[in-house]
Amino acid sequence: MPTPATDLFSSEEAFHELVRLAPIGICVTDRARRFVLVNPAYCRIYGYREDELLGREFILVLPEEDRAYAARLHDDFLDGRTDETPGEWRVLRKDGALRDILVDAARLVSPSGARFKLTTVQDITEEKKRESERFAREREGLIAAVAAIAGHDLNNTLSTVQLSIDFIEHGLADRPDLELLRAAVSDIKQVLERARALTGRLQAIALPTEQRRVPVDPVAECRRSLIGFADRVVFENALESPLTVMVDPWRFADAVVNLLTNACEATEAAGRRDPIVLRLRGAERTVNAADSNADATVAVEVIDRGLGIDPETVSRIFEPGFSTKRLNAAQRVRGIGMMSVRLFVEEAGGSVRVQSAPGQGTTVTLLLPARHVPAKTALVGSATAD
Repeated sequence: MPTPATDLFSSEEAFHELVRLAPIGICVTDRARRFVLVNPAYCRIYGYREDELLGREFILVLPEEDRAYAARLHDDFLDGRTDETPGEWRVLRKDGALRDILVDAARLVSPSGARFKLTTVQDITEEKKRESERFAREREGLIAAVAAIAGHDLNNTLSTVQLSIDFIEHGLADRPDLELLRAAVSDIKQVLERARALTGRLQAIALPTEQRRVPVDPVAECRRSLIGFADRVVFENALESPLTVMVDPWRFADAVVNLLTNACEATEAAGRRDPIVLRLRGAERTVNAADSNADATVAVEVIDRGLGIDPETVSRIFEPGFSTKRLNAAQRVRGIGMMSVRLFVEEAGGSVRVQSAPGQGTTVTLLLPARHVPAKTALVGSATAD
């Protein structure tokens, strides 16, 4: 006497009903790679109706670049040359959206000996998104913790150095005959100031991302970026009214310092000592601004009369790892400065322009969305302000 289970699975209708009710996507494909069965869950994942899939090749639901590889795997599986293992694929919905799926498969053999492939599909797009967001939060938390510890320890070290410098400087106050030593102390103090700025940058990284972007006075930040370039750079403020930019002040300073460094090197390579110009001016308003309250645009220009850059090089200078300098293996970390500048500006809702010609120098312009400062409102500087 047949058992209830035997009776349940004894008919083709029962099999199709189980497939139809299954909560995961199921499809069956034949030797010609065509769909011969798809259940409702499968159709929902891909956004097709059943009649739009039956009889068509399964590669329809894959991005163009993956189709040949998937077809070869399908044939090898049916011929027994490979075994299917659970794996992740990126698939293409009817509406063009990409989804992440987890698939597994089994071979089906009909009484006549024909082979079919039964594939199960689970949409894991949202799960992967949550996992990626969780990983990003954990990574940011780890970076913040390391930065906080490093910033704290470095600040303590710098405080000791500062006390020593103050002691030496006090001893030199009444010794005009030690002018060279006094100049050396002045240089050390400049280096110390930049090290303190690095400490502040590390401590700022420990803050949540949304807290790093603050209203910053571009004039004050540009002046502060001139530390170490005092004898090379002419600063020009051509802004007609006070403005602020919503940025991470440390990344703003990094971008300006990077451009000034490149300009100095290009000028020296040309055998010149012409001053570099760092200029602030108003510009045509940025359209796609990250700061929804922006009502103006500030242009930060770095102008040099150095070697200049040919058009092909200009088109590549923002590529990661690209550098016009000859680097050895230990210096390959270089070549990311201009990429970092571009990312900073684009995250702020702005853009970068480069104008250059061989032998005529280079002008790099950072266009940043800005806000007008109401009268009697104090501008905000970075954490390095005294």
